[in-house]
Amino acid sequence: MDEVLVVVGMSTREVAAREDLAASARALGGSLAFLQLADPSLSRELTRLADAGHRRIVLVGVSLGSLAPAASWLRRIAAAWWRERGPGAPVVEV
Repeated sequence: MDEVLVVVGMSTREVAAREDLAASARALGGSLAFLQLADPSLSRELTRLADAGHRRIVLVGVSLGSLAPAASWLRRIAAAWWRERGPGAPVVEV
């Protein structure tokens, strides 16, 4: 297993659109996670994918409105997870 895509909902609007976002993620061969307020959390999904053997994880933040946190928060959370994962962590790209 090499590369996998994760669509990341950035706010409550994406939580409300969960089914549509999940269908889009599946159509792209990926999965769905959320930055806040819903499961699976981004950290949990990154852990699941890393444990499954994926060596490169590409994150695509999705914001359906103007109230979502800045994309920098997606990078910060992904970077914190990557540091905690330690040696052998997959490459994570945003």
